[in-house]
Amino acid sequence: MELFFIIIKLVFGVLLTLCLVLISLKLTGNKYNSLQKGRYIKVIEKIQLSKEISIVLLQTGDKGYVMSCSPHSTEKLEELDEETMKSIIANKEQYGQEMMKKYSDMIGNIKIKGFKGKIK
Repeated sequence: MELFFIIIKLVFGVLLTLCLVLISLKLTGNKYNSLQKGRYIKVIEKIQLSKEISIVLLQTGDKGYVMSCSPHSTEKLEELDEETMKSIIANKEQYGQEMMKKYSDMIGNIKIKGFKGKIK
């Protein structure tokens, strides 16, 4: 009987931890987005190529720049026009919405599967 209660506590703890992680990610994302909203220069995406080298996609106004950043130098690799930037941002937002829908569906499935039986 003790083993049963330990397993229930473990499952409850894991579900609680997952919920707290999702809530903190959602809150952090909103704060990061609100910090970036009023800025003229925005970092759209950053990809780490190695420990010290990364590629950054910046938006300044309507134009975009693909930059290479390392500890010793920063170089402009390419300049992007307004249409390309709008397309990139729209695709990024669409991908983010799709991922949020998948995570929401996954959490919904966990809730449904977790409480299938009758609660006494």
